[in-house]
Amino acid sequence: MFIRRYLPFLFCFLFFGLHTPVLAGSHLDSLEAKLKDQSIADTERIKCLINVSWLVRDKDSKRVVTLLDEARILSIRNKWEWGLASALMNLGVYYDEHEVYDKALDYYNQSIEIYTRSNNLKGLGSAYLNLGSMYLSKGDYDNALDVNLKSLHIREKLNDSYAIASSLGNIGSIYLELNKLDQALDYFNNALALHEKTQTKTGMATMCNNIGNIYKARNKPEEALTYYEKALGYRNEIKDERGAGNALINMGSIYTDMKRVPESNECLGKALIIFSKLGAKYQQGVIHANLSLNDAYSGNKSSAYEEIKEALDLINQTGMKGAVEEVLKMASQVYSVCGDYKQAYEFEKRFAELRDSLLNEKTGKQVAEMQTRFETEKKESQIRVQNVELAGKETQIRKQNIITGLVGLGLVLVAALAFFIFRSYSQKKKANEELHVAYDLIEDKNKMVEEKNKEILDSIFYAQRIQGALLASEHLLKKNLPDYFVYYRPKDIVSGDFYWGAQTGKQFLLCTADCTGHGVPGAFMSLLNISFLNETIAEQKVVRPDLILNKVRADIIRTLNPEGQISEGRDGMDCSLCLYDFEKMELSFACANNELWLIRNGEIQEFLPDKMPVGIHSGPAKDFNLQKVLLQKGDTIYTFTDGYADQFGGPKGKKFKYKQLQKLILDNSGNSLAQQKRVLDETIAEWKGGLEQIDDILIIAVRI
Repeated sequence: MFIRRYLPFLFCFLFFGLHTPVLAGSHLDSLEAKLKDQSIADTERIKCLINVSWLVRDKDSKRVVTLLDEARILSIRNKWEWGLASALMNLGVYYDEHEVYDKALDYYNQSIEIYTRSNNLKGLGSAYLNLGSMYLSKGDYDNALDVNLKSLHIREKLNDSYAIASSLGNIGSIYLELNKLDQALDYFNNALALHEKTQTKTGMATMCNNIGNIYKARNKPEEALTYYEKALGYRNEIKDERGAGNALINMGSIYTDMKRVPESNECLGKALIIFSKLGAKYQQGVIHANLSLNDAYSGNKSSAYEEIKEALDLINQTGMKGAVEEVLKMASQVYSVCGDYKQAYEFEKRFAELRDSLLNEKTGKQVAEMQTRFETEKKESQIRVQNVELAGKETQIRKQNIITGLVGLGLVLVAALAFFIFRSYSQKKKANEELHVAYDLIEDKNKMVEEKNKEILDSIFYAQRIQGALLASEHLLKKNLPDYFVYYRPKDIVSGDFYWGAQTGKQFLLCTADCTGHGVPGAFMSLLNISFLNETIAEQKVVRPDLILNKVRADIIRTLNPEGQISEGRDGMDCSLCLYDFEKMELSFACANNELWLIRNGEIQEFLPDKMPVGIHSGPAKDFNLQKVLLQKGDTIYTFTDGYADQFGGPKGKKFKYKQLQKLILDNSGNSLAQQKRVLDETIAEWKGGLEQIDDILIIAVRI
């Protein structure tokens, strides 16, 4: 039924995705009065315009664009980037809600550009969250997940628990749409825990609503009701009428599914009072659609038909085609329950036609976007060719002018003095013109070089985002490790070092790796190795560290060295792969060229690695060894790559070396891991001084 899919997700995403305006709790009347005051400062007026646009979105949808356009223009006039980005982002939200996705995408991207330029990480995190909501509305789950992970990464940097929870909630909802209920529930529970920690009632309410949706999808109505009732309680506590109304609709739909018509009608009736007062036609349409089905179950045909007609009228007024599609489906169900199979068939037919139309429209838009992109690139290419041709013609004309000038001078030389004067003049003129020609050519080449450099840098930055998404997220590490730090300093934009993790039942795998090379070649190798690790664990279910390294080594050799010749390449990685079992207090690990250190009671234990890489090497092909150690409370395990120890610096420009790194870690082992990480950063910066960083740096510590 309609409410089963459409409303819960729409409310969840827009609630957390939207840019919450400043002073959002103020009454609309007082804000409207403030707008009429011509004496208020422009910045204050911009805030007010954005807030009013938010509060009138249900009652006067068309006015929203007018208000936000005024805020946008005022922000440009005042050169106020915060106001401009906020106005653009809210315009994106408006067009997103009205399914005009091309405009929404344009406004979101403009706001992202401004937030990036001004280094406003908080705004950037919100903008990515909104963009993710739009991609979700379109059913583009890959892009939705990508930008939501960007938002989560930014918010983890800011250590903003509320914002992190909102990103976790959105990622959970993507998994819910993909019907990956276990992953979705995991993200929702983590988000709920963060909101409970900060006592954020709005967040607690929304996550309870989302968890209710999970249980509803699992056909567990009683559990779903429990969470919807919790959501209603939180909404009532904070006097959030809209949120309370949505919770009541969700509860009503559950009761409808259970055919408990009186309880459903009670919830839906309360919700209808709220949304009628708010003028929210979409929610009113949803309510009437559910009331119609209740009447059908009760045998009240005439009332059921009136209710479904009212639902269709209201939903059609919203212009939301996806919502119309779902109500048509529900209308077919109503007439079927009432025994009017002819009408049920007609509504089912209309539903199918609209669904196909929406699918064709979506496909058409995708084709149009691809065609536009192709035409744009084609025109840009033609312009570049024309510019090169024009530059060549201009150079030829200049040369011809020089020759013509010399011939003309030869004809008018009538006296020796004039000859010498004019010859001197012409030589200077010629030299100047040739200098100008040379300068123009150099300038054109410089521009071409700059363009190529920009294209290359853009590609590398995009590769950085891809690589960052594949590293073990802070959320994954926090969930599975008691206390830890990751000290990660790539030499270039992308890195050959990487850290990767995976939960395997009640155990946790953590890899600290150094691939062949750094920069772009190293990054390619890191992506390949991460892919092999994921395949080995997820698809082949291998979880023992030594066996994983054996399998990944075979994959690397097969892929990069199929002929089996050592001279063809030694690509691969050095790494420490650890399997933590905190129930048994046991650590199993395998090390390829990288050793592992354990500090216990102020003393260090060194565990030596197998002297071979995960890849081809000149020695005999041996299996990797599995090492085990029983853990004790207070133990700290360190894994690392060679970048820190190999860094040149100090008074004599020598390597830092492992012995000095070991002493540094031992001297600071009594401090918190956060303090240890800070000391590592300060020490290497001081050691390096003005010298260049020579390699990627990665050190991971886990305290039991």
